[in-house]
Amino acid sequence: MLKNKAEIKADILDPIKDKWNAEN
Repeated sequence: MLKNKAEIKADILDPIKDKWNAEN
């Protein structure tokens, strides 16, 4: 089933934020 845009955005951005937070 297709996710809505907010869910897709969260799936993409959450790992990026986690990575950024881990590095800084």
